[in-house]
Amino acid sequence: MNPIRKIVSLSIIILFTYVSFAQNELDPYKYIIIPKKYEFLKKENQYRVNSYMKHLFEKEGYSTLYQGENYPEDLLENPCLGVKAMVSDDSSAFTTKVYIFLENCQDKVVFRTEMGKSKVKDMNKTYVDALNKCFVEIRSINYNYNPALALNMGYKPESEIVQKEEPMVAAKKETESTKENPQVSETEEVKGPVVSASEAPSAEPVPVAVVAVAASDSQAKEPVEAEEVYEEEKEVSSPMARAFKNETISFLLVNQGAQLQAFVSQSENINYKPGELIGTFRKTSLPNVFRVSWKKPQEGREETTAYFDEEGNLNIDILKDGQIQVIKFEEIK
Repeated sequence: MNPIRKIVSLSIIILFTYVSFAQNELDPYKYIIIPKKYEFLKKENQYRVNSYMKHLFEKEGYSTLYQGENYPEDLLENPCLGVKAMVSDDSSAFTTKVYIFLENCQDKVVFRTEMGKSKVKDMNKTYVDALNKCFVEIRSINYNYNPALALNMGYKPESEIVQKEEPMVAAKKETESTKENPQVSETEEVKGPVVSASEAPSAEPVPVAVVAVAASDSQAKEPVEAEEVYEEEKEVSSPMARAFKNETISFLLVNQGAQLQAFVSQSENINYKPGELIGTFRKTSLPNVFRVSWKKPQEGREETTAYFDEEGNLNIDILKDGQIQVIKFEEIK
């Protein structure tokens, strides 16, 4: 069998076997919100970055909305049902480099992809290429919106918080208000039931309503162009898993959410068998840098560090003869 076909076949088998164990970081979120303009672009939907992001998420079954358009009622009531899809641009003179990261209602990053790189010269295609490579990780997630998880995200409307105010706190507020009122004596007993803050009329609207008005007003702006059929996607679509090799071994690097796992596809070393898990890569706070548990050629495992270089090669530090050496794996494209 052709070596490339072997790699693709093994990739499919591994993904179907392990996809159910991937961490589904996006299950609590019902909506993906796409900004109409990213900071690194000069105008809305430049190079079709925004509309292509929407297209990618919709293709994977996510419910998407442009930021500021008519939000559904449940999203207006609970903004934490939505997660904002952001793009970070770290491009150099000759290479387009982007990340996709998702922010929740508290501006906390809940998911971040690895870098997607492209050297396509056409600006209308290079971002499409790079975003496709980023999106490989998101495609590997077995997304299934879970309302039960959404309830545990910590969001509470202000009205509910006021209603749950303890009676002693409400009574204290009532007592303090009588002291400020000159018509009521300090020694006069306050008669009648204590009225809690939740029962009293409020002149201030709930913040969610303010957000709703702001979202509706933004409709006056020029809408983003209708979705197009992206023929370029066929040209730049990424493989289901990334493959790497050196002189003696080839393996597939499969995304499992919070970590990556390396499975042998071909080997000239009898200590590494096809299909064997030889490495687990745990993400760190630094982009493209990982803590690795790597199988030694002879016996045991080595806890070490790995990183991707500018060319996309995977470099792993190993201890040999008392010195740190680097073994390099070239990505198979």
